[in-house]
Amino acid sequence: MGTGDLYSRLSRDSHGDPDPVIALIDDALAVELGPRRTLATRASLVRHAAYCRDHAVALCRAVGITLDGLPELDARILASWATVSEMRTAAPEN
Repeated sequence: MGTGDLYSRLSRDSHGDPDPVIALIDDALAVELGPRRTLATRASLVRHAAYCRDHAVALCRAVGITLDGLPELDARILASWATVSEMRTAAPEN
């Protein structure tokens, strides 16, 4: 992958400007956009999952629908939080 950070480049030059992505192309004419995620991104994804879970529960309760699989979903979200916490402990500079 070329030099630079895709997120900061796209944030700086957003909305259709191809230059930030073109700047990431390396000598082999390749760009790798994933699967690398920063610790902040991982935490944000888990936070979003928990937010969506809470809203699904509220909506289902409001209309009288039974939502199956909550214990499993809750366990996955809690396990993901634990993983993010362990990663934070292992790499506090991120």
